[in-house]
Order: sequence, then structure tokens, then C-alpha cells
Amino acid sequence: MAHLEELTRGTVVKGILPDSLVTVIDVKWYGSSAIELTYKDASGRLGHELLYRDREPTLEIASAGRPWGFNADGALFKLVSEAYRIRLAHLFDPLLAVHTSLVEPLPHQITAVYGEMLTRQPLRFLLADDPGAGKTIMTGLLIKELLIRGDLHRCLIVCPGMLVEQWQDELDGRFHLPFEILTNDKLESARTGNWFLENPLAICRRITFEKTLISIPGKPLAAFVCPGHPLLDATIDLILERYRDLLKQGAILVDPNVPQGEVRALFYLEHAIQDARTDRSGHRRTVSRQMHFVEIDRQGTVQKAGYAPYLDYRPLTEEERLLVEPILEETWLRWDLEDQVLPYAISDLVPRSKRARGRSENGDNHKKRDSYRPQ
Repeated sequence: MAHLEELTRGTVVKGILPDSLVTVIDVKWYGSSAIELTYKDASGRLGHELLYRDREPTLEIASAGRPWGFNADGALFKLVSEAYRIRLAHLFDPLLAVHTSLVEPLPHQITAVYGEMLTRQPLRFLLADDPGAGKTIMTGLLIKELLIRGDLHRCLIVCPGMLVEQWQDELDGRFHLPFEILTNDKLESARTGNWFLENPLAICRRITFEKTLISIPGKPLAAFVCPGHPLLDATIDLILERYRDLLKQGAILVDPNVPQGEVRALFYLEHAIQDARTDRSGHRRTVSRQMHFVEIDRQGTVQKAGYAPYLDYRPLTEEERLLVEPILEETWLRWDLEDQVLPYAISDLVPRSKRARGRSENGDNHKKRDSYRPQ
């Protein structure tokens, strides 16, 4: 049991949130029997709650200890970290569809897709240009970018009959988009009775006619799986649904390239820049997001850890797990390491990201604000 008077700044409290501890940021009293508590949860998110005396029996001051258990499975931790990174890939690479396709778009094509169409709401356009200007490439980039961002789930392309196979080949060969051609036979033989439900990406002729399907002997062709591919999206959704909580739990990984006994704490930081415009749900539009990995050692030295460093680490063996137990009891791991990592990120990484963002923009004068979220 904890009295309201014990809830002071910096205190770690149990009982505010169902399954996690919170750190008190500020307390405002209303009379002598109620307080407005401002707190920070394990993910760094701020919260507010009004507490009365009748809540005191459910509150408990947490004893000093490590904020993370470091007992998550190392292999699963790497898997869910990479799934989360891929899920947000389009926010870190503004031209992701270009970089995951076999195309080299011309400047006017990039301007049309990324400068005009993707930035406007609603997503309703008439794309018209001279013959040979690359309208197929612009369409493929738009479709793939919308799929990656989660704004497009079903797409139907209607084109002249003589161009159906060409469109299918272009979209598959250049953009790895598995469009299926609609025919009368397929409509009639649909397993669910609704062929469009089974095939979210479809191409149909203006006049549909029967045609002998070309069968490829032997094994199926290998598909290039990249962000936006239905198989990868389904796999990532399943991984995050099952194992997302491991990111808050922490894990111990081994870096084979450092001397034995050297211990570092690795933080994942997410830096977002938002402007004054809002999306359909009323939230500020995120115009840029950066993923950073920062590490801190026993001496409190903070430095950038590189690009997805955990990919080069391996999980602990059972024998090694017994050896590291004494290390986990070291005093420095009980410190509030976030308070040391965030100043470095704000003073060093944020200005670097802003300079990079400024070089990539051309006269975007909307007001912007920054936010940093540690994991």
C-alpha cells in the first residue's frame, strides 16, 4: 500500500497500469484527498490520471531494480525487431517502391507519383501523358507505394484486351505485383463463389473472352518477396501479433566482434517529424520518420550503434546464460538509462535527421514538430 503523499517525482509505482510500472513525472494536488498524476510508462508514453484516497490500497512503490527483465528469447527478439522495422519501412525510405522494384524512373515520373499523387487526399486521379512517357511505370509505383503504406488492399485494372498480358508482365516483372487476369472460366470456378475476394489484385479486359491458360511445367517460379508483398505482410502481421511484447521485455544477444566481458545496452529510438496538416483521422501527418539504434556502456558512454546492429548478433546459449546472470545484477543496469540516451539523441541525431530532411525537400514550408520515442 502507498499513500498519495509518497507519489513524488521520479518514484516508480505499481498499480496505475494493469501490467507495468510507471514513473511519476509530476503531481498536482486538489485539496488533501485527490491528486492529478502525470506519469511515463515503460514505452516512454506520457499519461494522466486522477487518483483519490480510495486508490491507495492498490498502489505500491516499486523497489529499485532493472527496468527490463532481459529474459526474452534472443532469436524471437531478433525476429520481431526485424518484422517491426520492415513494417515501418516506407516511413524511413520515402522512395521505397522505387528501391524495391526493377525500374529506374525518370524525374518526371518520380515527381508525378511522390510529389503530386501521394501527397493529396482523396486518392483519386486521372493520370494522362503523351505516348511513351511511362504511364505504366507511374501506375506501378503508385500501386506499390499504396500497398506498402497500407492505403490499398484491392486493385482492379481495366485495359484493352491486347494489353492485358503486357500489363501483367510489367507489373510482375518490374514491381513484383502478382496481378491475376480475370476470365469467364475463373469467375465460374471460384472456390468461394467470389473470384474478386480470392484475388485482391486483378486485371480484366474491356471485353472478356476465353483463352487457353498457359501452364508452366515443373516447380513454381520463385517470387521476390519485399515490403508490400501479401506473403510478407501476412507473416509480419502474425509475428507482431504474437511477439510484439518482447520489445518491451528485452533480451541478451552476443556480439561476436567485441572482447569477452564487454557489456552494452542497446536502445531502439524512433524519431518522427510531423507537420501542421492532418490525415483523415485528425492526427498530424508524419512527413518523416527515422529509426536509430543507440548503445550505452558501463562508463555511461553513449554512441550510435549503426544500422540494425542486432542482425549481426546471436542469441545466448544455455551455458552462456548462466555466466551472464552476475552481470545483470550490476548497478549501472539499474540506472534510468533512457535519461542518458535521450539527451544524446536530441542533441546529435535529431539535428542530423533534420539536415537530411531539409536536403530532400523543395520548399515545403509547413510547420513541423519533432517527437522521440524510445523502445
